[in-house]
Amino acid sequence: MEIFKQFGVNPVLLIAQIINFLIILYLLKKFFYKQILDVLKKREEEIKKGLQSAEEGNLFLQKAKEEEQKILSKASIQAEKIIKNAKEQSSELKKDLEEKTKERIEKMLLDANHEIERKTLETEKKLSDNILKIAISVLEKTIPSLLNKKEQDEIMKRAIQKISKRI
Repeated sequence: MEIFKQFGVNPVLLIAQIINFLIILYLLKKFFYKQILDVLKKREEEIKKGLQSAEEGNLFLQKAKEEEQKILSKASIQAEKIIKNAKEQSSELKKDLEEKTKERIEKMLLDANHEIERKTLETEKKLSDNILKIAISVLEKTIPSLLNKKEQDEIMKRAIQKISKRI
């Protein structure tokens, strides 16, 4: 007991405290221990469910990212196809326009050539008519002094026939 006195412990109070502790321990075990264990088990289950949900969420997120990559790659491929189609269509349109322009130019050149030929023929005809008139006029003025009337008529007929054949 001296040891108790040296440390300042009262043995009666110590025994009372031990009895109080055992009573409280019994009461806690009898009334609260199961409830506390149930709460701890529920909490543990909630934590497990939370971890499982987080894992499922990570899997879902990973699948969503994979799906996103697939969609992006498909969209990229479709965009490339659309661009390729647009380029092909524009080159075809360009070719069509070039062909139409070429055809128009050829038609215009052909029309111009026809017009030039027509004008040339018209000019040649006018020139031929003028030359004919001048030739007839010259013959009419020069023949009377060289030939008689009968010879003049015969030469004039031949000249008119030859000139008419050329026209």
